[in-house]
Amino acid sequence: MNVVIVEDEPLVARNLGQLLHEIDASIQIDATLGSIKEAVKWLKSNHTDLIFLDIHLSDGNSFRIFDEVQVNTPVIITTSYDKYAIEAFNLWSISYILKPVSIEALQKSMEKFHRIQSIQQMDVTLDELKRVLNHEPPVYKKRFMVHFGSKIRSVNTTDIAYFIIQDRSVFLCDQEGKRYPVDYSLDQLEAQLDPDNFFRVNRKMLVNHEAIENMYYLSPGSIGLEVRYAAKEDSSVSLSRTTRFKKWLNC
Repeated sequence: MNVVIVEDEPLVARNLGQLLHEIDASIQIDATLGSIKEAVKWLKSNHTDLIFLDIHLSDGNSFRIFDEVQVNTPVIITTSYDKYAIEAFNLWSISYILKPVSIEALQKSMEKFHRIQSIQQMDVTLDELKRVLNHEPPVYKKRFMVHFGSKIRSVNTTDIAYFIIQDRSVFLCDQEGKRYPVDYSLDQLEAQLDPDNFFRVNRKMLVNHEAIENMYYLSPGSIGLEVRYAAKEDSSVSLSRTTRFKKWLNC
């Protein structure tokens, strides 16, 4: 997926980009724009999937952008101020994150974006879209249709060991070690799978609890995993996710 960051502090913009890549390595940052003028010029002639928007820019309140150009792209607000929340949701804003942006808050916002995106792709009713926006319990995916050669197979989520990014593609690996390409990003899969059963251990792997055969400390605070049919170098828990992983194991 493609995103644009509208932020006038280079260090903050760089940090946001790094967090996004940690959540999903396939995310492409189309542009980092530091002013209303730059944003209006770019948005008049370009399109992206998602906009991250700081409210206070060097040349004023960024809401002025939407007075000058029509934007139908979803927006995630990133700001140090909470007083603009109501005005933000008059835009096509799906989330409001207070700075400093944490990976946990960003992860939740991205999951929400992908849930909404999935619903739009299914051509559902406005009532169903409201259900997602109001944080009503999601319905998790039960099976995946996969292709191998000229054949089609349906794989139950309970039969999946893990999903992994390799060579910029996402693959499903079942409990028998067979791999199939799937047309989803790991972000989309996280939003569609039951978080009680699946956990994103690092930026390239999403693991089923039932496929974890052994766990061990690599160093203080770092956890290694032995996941069925997975290489050890692919399946260690990243440091930024270790605390959440331990909570997930103990839920």
